[in-house]
Amino acid sequence: MDTLLYADLEKFIRQHEDGGAMATIILTTKKGVPNEGAFFVDEGNNVVFSKEVRNKNDLVEPDNWSQFRGSSTGTIIFKTDFLRQRE
Repeated sequence: MDTLLYADLEKFIRQHEDGGAMATIILTTKKGVPNEGAFFVDEGNNVVFSKEVRNKNDLVEPDNWSQFRGSSTGTIIFKTDFLRQRE
């Protein structure tokens, strides 16, 4: 399955740089995708839990989450420092 994404990449990059995050991901609310609702996002637009990430911090999936839940589009920006940490 392929994904076609229409996004303002300049805005995406600017948000990443202005937000100071180590990583920024574009999520969607599209239904019927394999990772539907896998990312739990708080009111500050921070991912607080992901079903796709190996749980190294003993995070527990929130119960009755009423905030935004999104699915990955596969579009992620990483700071180079973040990638260097994984070496």
